[in-house]
Amino acid sequence: MEGKDITPAKVRRLTEAADRCWDAVMRCNLHEFAAAFRDSFEAQISMFPAMMQPGVEEYINRWRNHALAWKMLGAGGGGHLALVVDRIPEDENIIRIKIRRKE
Repeated sequence: MEGKDITPAKVRRLTEAADRCWDAVMRCNLHEFAAAFRDSFEAQISMFPAMMQPGVEEYINRWRNHALAWKMLGAGGGGHLALVVDRIPEDENIIRIKIRRKE
């Protein structure tokens, strides 16, 4: 919570990104999902800059040319870094997440 900066505009930005994420999932649109997912990450970081713990930015930079988007997941947003990719790269430290939706 250190350095938090929560404003109505920033909360609105996060909720709009979340709505776009859900809409893109329901339409199975990977690129729109990735854009909204990344916007959600940027909105979170703007409100909670301490989420960018040491090493996170370096890991993002490592995958910047391979991932469509990234976001901190977990309790308080600081548990795991999730990457959105259109193909799974070879890496021993990747855990594949599958999004399932009920029709």
